[in-house]
Amino acid sequence: MVLSWLLIDLFLTTVGAFYRTTSPISTRILANGWKTVQRINPPPLDAVFSRHSVITTSASLSDAELLRAARIRKNSNRYQKNKGSDDSDTKPADTAPLPVGLEDIVRNLHERTWASMDLHVVQDRLAGLCDTVRAKELARSPCLAENVEEVRRRYKAVEEIWQSADVIPLNDPMDIAPAVAFAARGNVLELPDLRSIAKALIILATLRDFVQAPVRKERLSQLSQFAEDIDLPFELVDLLSDAFDQDGRLSGVKFPQLKRLRDEVDRLYGSIKNTVGQLMKSTGMSQMVTDEYIAQRNGRFVLPIKNTYKRAGLGIVHDQSNTGQTVYVEPVQVIEPTNDMKRLELELLQEEARIVGEMTRLVAVSKDQILRSLDAGALIDISVARAKLGDLMGGAVVPEVGTDGCISAEDARHPVLLLRNRNPIGNTLHIDPAKPGLVLTGPNAGGKTIVLKTLGLLALLVRLGIPVPARRGVRVDFFSPILADIGDMQSVTGDLSTFSGHLLVCREVLSNAASGALVLMDEMGSGTDPAQGVAIAQALLEALLETGARVAITTHYLQLKELAQKDDRFTVGAMEFLNGKPTYRFREGAIGESYALEVAERLELPASVLARAKGLMGGGALRVTELIKELEDQRDALQGEMEAARAREEELRAAQEAVEAQKVELGAREVELDKMKYRAKLETADAFLAQLQEKEKKLEAMMKDVGLGDTKTSVEEALKELAAVKAKVAEESKPEVVHVPANLVLLKRDDILKEGEVVVCAGDQLNSDRAGKVVKASGQNVDVMFSKGGLDIVITFKKTDLARAPSETAARVNAGPYAGLAKNKDRKKKWTKADERNLKLLGQEVRHASTPAAITLNAMRTSFNTIDVRGLRLRDAEAKVDNFIKVGIPQKRKVVYILHGHGTGQLKEGLREFMKRHPYVSRHRAADDSDGGDAFTQVFLK
Repeated sequence: MVLSWLLIDLFLTTVGAFYRTTSPISTRILANGWKTVQRINPPPLDAVFSRHSVITTSASLSDAELLRAARIRKNSNRYQKNKGSDDSDTKPADTAPLPVGLEDIVRNLHERTWASMDLHVVQDRLAGLCDTVRAKELARSPCLAENVEEVRRRYKAVEEIWQSADVIPLNDPMDIAPAVAFAARGNVLELPDLRSIAKALIILATLRDFVQAPVRKERLSQLSQFAEDIDLPFELVDLLSDAFDQDGRLSGVKFPQLKRLRDEVDRLYGSIKNTVGQLMKSTGMSQMVTDEYIAQRNGRFVLPIKNTYKRAGLGIVHDQSNTGQTVYVEPVQVIEPTNDMKRLELELLQEEARIVGEMTRLVAVSKDQILRSLDAGALIDISVARAKLGDLMGGAVVPEVGTDGCISAEDARHPVLLLRNRNPIGNTLHIDPAKPGLVLTGPNAGGKTIVLKTLGLLALLVRLGIPVPARRGVRVDFFSPILADIGDMQSVTGDLSTFSGHLLVCREVLSNAASGALVLMDEMGSGTDPAQGVAIAQALLEALLETGARVAITTHYLQLKELAQKDDRFTVGAMEFLNGKPTYRFREGAIGESYALEVAERLELPASVLARAKGLMGGGALRVTELIKELEDQRDALQGEMEAARAREEELRAAQEAVEAQKVELGAREVELDKMKYRAKLETADAFLAQLQEKEKKLEAMMKDVGLGDTKTSVEEALKELAAVKAKVAEESKPEVVHVPANLVLLKRDDILKEGEVVVCAGDQLNSDRAGKVVKASGQNVDVMFSKGGLDIVITFKKTDLARAPSETAARVNAGPYAGLAKNKDRKKKWTKADERNLKLLGQEVRHASTPAAITLNAMRTSFNTIDVRGLRLRDAEAKVDNFIKVGIPQKRKVVYILHGHGTGQLKEGLREFMKRHPYVSRHRAADDSDGGDAFTQVFLK
C-alpha cells in the first residue's frame, strides 16, 4: 500500500511540476484533485503533499481569491473547545506538520526561497501594521500577485493612500469570522458575539461610505473598487444598528417591548423591596428579625427571622443559616407581586431570546456576504499597511513594473536590514533582456549575498505590492517564479553533502525555471573539486539562461568571472574592497578578487603561514591575482580622481551661484537705496506742502479782512510766495530715474511699438498705476494715454524712458478704460480750449490724440486742495466753502474738493445745490472712488 502511494506521489509531483510552469488554473485543479484522493484514503505522506498543494495554490492566487478560497482564520480556544470547527473553512497551511527531509526541501522550493531571504521579517512587519485579523492573516500568507495587473492595482492603492490626507477609518480587528461560521452551523450566538458583529458591520459600512464618497471616489478609485465588495445585508444591518445600549444589553429604544417589560420588572422590584422594608420596621417585627437588612434567596426578597418564629405564619421559608438560628422567610405580602415579577422576567428572557435568535438567523444566512465584506475590508486594510511599510523603510517608492524581465535600481537597499534599523549601503543594480545574467564577485563577507538577496527581495516586494527602497525612477518587473538557492544545505539534509544538496535544489530550480523567472544562486558549484564544480556551474548557468530566466549568482571561480568576456549575455560586477576591508558597495563591470590573503593578513595570521600560502599559489596564479589587484587599484585611483573632479566641478558651480546671488543681492540693495532716496524726497516735499498750507491759511485770513483796508499788495506778495513754494515743491517732488525692476526691460531706440500696446513709465515705477496704451509712436517720441477718474490724458515720452508692461499689468489695463482704444469711434472728438489749457498747466505739448485730456495734477485730491466742513451747519459750511473757492482762483486752481461726509445727506445735498448757483463754479460731481467717493464733492472752477 505504501509503495502504491509513493508511485502516486512521484506521478503527481512530476505532473505538478509541469503544470506549475504552464497553467495556474491546472495547478489548482491538480491540488483540488489531490485533496479529493486524500479524503478517500489518506496516505502516510499526506502531510507533505497537503502542505505542498496549499503552497502551490496560494502562491498563484490574488488577494481576493486567497481570502475567499483559503479562509485562513484564527480559531479561539472557546470555539475549538465548545463549538467545534467549521468544515467549510480550510485550515491555515502552517498547521500541517513539517517533515524534515530532502523531499520537503525540493517540494517546498518556494518556501525555502522566502525563508532564505528572510521574507517573514517583511511579512511580520506588514501584519503588525494591519488593523483587521483577516488582513494580518493575508499579510503572513504567501499572497504573491499572480500577474502584473494585480501588482499595478496594489501599487495604485498605495499611491492613493500616500496622496490622500484622509485617514482611512479602520481601527478594529473585526475578528468575527469564527462567530459567523459558528452561527452558520445552526448554533445560537451570545450577546458579546452579536455586539462584535454589529460593530464590525458598522465599521465596514462606514469604510465603504467613506471611500466611495463623491469627494473621494475619483482620487481613491482603486480603494473604491475594493469597497464595491462590501455588500452588507440590509435587513441584518438595520436590525443590528443601535441594537445595544452602553451596558451591552439589547437596547430598549430599539426594541420597545423590552423596555416595557424591563420597566414593569423594575417597578415591581422597587415596590416589593419597599414593602419588605416597611415590614421590617413595623411594630413587633424588631423582636423577630435577627438583623436589620433585606436579603434575597433564589431571586425572592426574604426577612432574616429567628428560628422560633418560623411557624408564626409570616410567609414561606426559603432557607436557613448554617447555625440554624436564622430562617429566611418571604413575607406573605410580597409572594404574589414576586410571582408577577418572575413571570415578567421570564417573558423578558423569552423576548430577548427571540431577538437574539432572529439576529443569529440573519447572520447565518448572510455568512457569504459578511465574509466577502470582511475580505474587501482586509484588502483596504493591507493596502494601508503596505503604504505604512513603505514609509517605515524610508525613501521607498512605487516602481515601474513591466513584463520584460528588467531590474534597474539606483540606491537599492536591503529591505530586511532597513526594517531592522541596520542602515544598509545602497547599490545600483541592473538586469535586462540584453544582459540576463549577473555574476557577483568579491571577497568573503564583502556583501555579495546581501546584494543577491536585495535583488530577490525587490522582486518579492513587487509581487507583494510593497514599495521598494530605492531612488525614484526604479524599475522592477514582474518575475514568476522567484527561486533562490542561498544557504547551507548540509544542516538540513543530514545524510547528504552540501554539494549534493545544492545539486538537487539546482535540478528542481532548472525544472521550474522559465521565461519570466528570477533565479538567485549563492556560491554556485562550491563544495566539490573546483574544476568539476565550475564546469557544472557554468553548464547550469547557460541552461538557465536558455529557459528565458534572469539569473544572478555569486562566485569565487575565475572561470565564471571571465564569462562576461566570453558570453555577452552576462554582466560581471564586484564588491568593493578598499584599504584592506570591504565597503559593501557593488561595482558593475569590475572583476573582484577574493582577497583571501589580505583578509587573512587583516585577521593577523602568522607571517610564515601567509608567506607559505603565497608560495603554494604558484607563480601564474599569484601573478593573475596581483594583476587583478593592480587593475582594481588603478580603477579605484581613477574613480577617486573622477570623484575629485566632480567635487571641484560642484565647488565651481557653487561659487558661480554664490557670485550670481551676490549680484542679485547688490542689485536689490541698489534699488532699495534709490527708493529710500525717493521717499526722502517725498518727505521733504511734504514739509514744503505744509508751508504751502500755512500760506493758504494766511491768505484765507487776509481774504476775510479784504474789506478792512488796502490789502492788494499783501495778497500779491502772498501769491508770489505761494508760487515760489509751489515751484520748489514741484521740483522736489519730481521722481528721479530709478533702476528698472527685474520684471521690466527698458525699450531700445530701435524697438518697434505698435498702437494699443501697453507700456509703463520706467521713471515712475513706485506708482504701479502708471501704465497706459500707446496712441502714437513717431521716431523716438511716443504718445501714451493714461486714465484717471474716467478721464484721459496723453503725455509724450522718450522711447528709452518706457518699458513694455508685464502680462498681468497689460491684462489689467486692457480690461479697464482702454478696452476699445483702437476701435471705439465715440472716443474721438475735437479738442477744446479747456483741454489744451489743462495740458499746458502740466507743461505738456498739446498733441491731437484720439481723446481730449481733461485732467490735470490739480485734479488729484490733496490736503491743500480739500476743505473739511463736516459737523458744520449748512450756512456756515457755505461761507467756508465760498472763501476757499475764492482763495483758489488767484492760485489758478482748477479743482477743489469738499469733504462733507455722508451723514443724513442734508449737508451734502445743500452744498451741491449751492455749487449749482456759485458764480465761480463751472460744474461739480461726486469724487471718484479713488478720491473718497460720494463723501467728497469734486468742484471744477471757471
